[in-house]
Amino acid sequence: MPGRRLIGGVEHSHAHGHAGHAHGREDGRFHAHGDERRARTASDQRRLLFVMLFGIGILVAEIVAGFAANSLALLSDAAHMSTDVAALALAYAAIRISARPRTSEKSYGYYRAETVAAFVNALALWLVTAYFLWEAYRRLRAPPEVDGPLVAIVGGLSLVANIVMAGVLHRGHTHSVNMRSAYIHVLSDALGSLAALVAGLGIWLYGLRWLDPATTVFISLLIVVWTWRLTRDTLHILLEGTPARVKHDDVKATIEEVPGVIAVHDLHVWSLTTGMDNLSAHVQVGDAAEGPAIVALIRERLVDKHHLSHVTIEVETADSPNCVRCD
Repeated sequence: MPGRRLIGGVEHSHAHGHAGHAHGREDGRFHAHGDERRARTASDQRRLLFVMLFGIGILVAEIVAGFAANSLALLSDAAHMSTDVAALALAYAAIRISARPRTSEKSYGYYRAETVAAFVNALALWLVTAYFLWEAYRRLRAPPEVDGPLVAIVGGLSLVANIVMAGVLHRGHTHSVNMRSAYIHVLSDALGSLAALVAGLGIWLYGLRWLDPATTVFISLLIVVWTWRLTRDTLHILLEGTPARVKHDDVKATIEEVPGVIAVHDLHVWSLTTGMDNLSAHVQVGDAAEGPAIVALIRERLVDKHHLSHVTIEVETADSPNCVRCD
């Protein structure tokens, strides 16, 4: 067709440059990455389902005991557990949704559903923590009667159960922000159980009724720190920020070091979800005929050095209508 040529085996228009995608020698790596991700997804689903069912049992026990003992520590722990169960259900649903194949309407698929779920879970933690900080303030001013022995017993049993749940989720929390949100929910509830245990023992042995709301404040402030980090990380992905492990200037330098590259502009690096980092860039070269070889070398270096999941390079020459050298 007039005004068009083949670059790298793909037809492109001069008006839009010459694009190259990650194919060839890297295909095996991407397929292996996909197989590994599917295996992790199946494992994560099993973990979440087990922990969710386990958590429902703990939730029922804490609600009954919390009202019976009139303990804010137990009721706050039960509230955190209710958000845990909801968070685990949301995380489980997000993983199932993210595994759906991409469509013409969702060309990237549903991978980002996991990040959205993690962000919603973070917001839930903010709301629950704010409520119990306020309630703890009220009770510190006038500590009510609390059944110390019952609080200590239920808090201890809940702590053991939460440690088991956190142990189940620990292995998967590093590779997925969705799993990390579920893990933080469970870990925060384990701290809540610890607070209930400490408060119950203090009330039982020494009559320190103020310990019930005081431990609630302490644990809530710890949870705020974790929640802030989770909120920051998920929002960064949703806003398509550069992944924390990738340095924009380092990536640009890697491309510029490739022989034949004159300039790089419109460089974007973003995460589709945790562990799936994409890059697109316009690269100016001196000779269009060398475009396919230059693109292949750029891809190879970016995959090897920066571990990017998908790379899109648009090649331009000095006489290309849209060639603009900018950063």
